[in-house]
Amino acid sequence: GGSYTNLVARWIELERINTWRTKVTGLAGKSLRPSELTAWIVSGRYGQRSKPIKNVAEFGAMVWIWWTSLQPQWREMGPTQRHLPVDKFGDQWKSLDHCGANGWLSFLACLRWWGE
Repeated sequence: GGSYTNLVARWIELERINTWRTKVTGLAGKSLRPSELTAWIVSGRYGQRSKPIKNVAEFGAMVWIWWTSLQPQWREMGPTQRHLPVDKFGDQWKSLDHCGANGWLSFLACLRWWGE
């Protein structure tokens, strides 16, 4: 939908600002990332994932667990177990500062699959 399209546009801008470079290390939380993502990465990120997601709710829960593990320690959770909106951007965001194939692309792929 429109929100995903806007997110992809912002990701492209982030990649452009970072001159399309790929960091050697990817997003942390490798042990927590969804198995579908790991399989896609191992296959060289070629095409789409090989199998459809069988249990969308379970996949969404795994994406959320992985996403939560990537957040900076200082980022607070609200009463609904969702991260509170950030009203300032001066704090450290290094845990999410990963461009290229090993960074945000992985998370965007998960969101796309989740939304299919």
